[in-house]
Amino acid sequence: MHPDDLEPHPQYQIIVPQMTPDEFEAFVDDIADRDIKTPIEVHGRIILDGVHRWRAAKELGLSEIPTIEANLDPESDEDTLTYICRSMVMRRQLTDDQRAVSAALYAKENPKQRGRPRKNADGGQDKGAIYEIAAKLFNASISKTRKASDLLKQDSNVARQVHRGTISLSKAQAKVRAKKQKEKPKPMTTKEIKQKIVKESDEPAVIPRTDPVLVEREECARLVEKFAEDRQLEESTKQILFEVAQVIRERQ
Repeated sequence: MHPDDLEPHPQYQIIVPQMTPDEFEAFVDDIADRDIKTPIEVHGRIILDGVHRWRAAKELGLSEIPTIEANLDPESDEDTLTYICRSMVMRRQLTDDQRAVSAALYAKENPKQRGRPRKNADGGQDKGAIYEIAAKLFNASISKTRKASDLLKQDSNVARQVHRGTISLSKAQAKVRAKKQKEKPKPMTTKEIKQKIVKESDEPAVIPRTDPVLVEREECARLVEKFAEDRQLEESTKQILFEVAQVIRERQ
């Protein structure tokens, strides 16, 4: 069969980890020396197992490659994508973390369960079931699959590094946490908060000469409440604002 008559499954590049450039170069050299010995499994023109062999054949300009029609069981729930995933797990030497990310990607791309979906306590579709299905399909633990899914949501680029096998899942999680910590704004010092409160006051505290104590207290309370309500501050910070009130009193 001519390589141009075949194509990968649309989700193949997303779910299945690809060889690194160096690995693929060595693989192409091996195909050039020994030819393609194992036929590429296909379903029509869709490649189910053997995409890297197909890519190598195109790289080498081969006009004919051996193929075999995959035996999909019409009575089971196995579709072409499931077949591809099972073949990948059996053939490729992937780490637990790579399989977990593949499972998470599968769950993301295929959120709906095939057949009759499992229901949750409220009668709706049990969204957690897809993680169990994906984890089982890729021979990955459910806990790692969920961690990989969270990582994909937090930083898909870092998750892809785990998928390629260049970093472990635990190190990727630590990397994302460190990045978030770095991006987190530094807490303001007491002095900075006091300066900010006084600076952001809508109106300067105008204290009439008559009954100044009552006016000062009212103005300070207004500043404290406004800043606290707008920013949902913690109790410790509110305490600092009460100190600011005292600073405003002293300024008058």
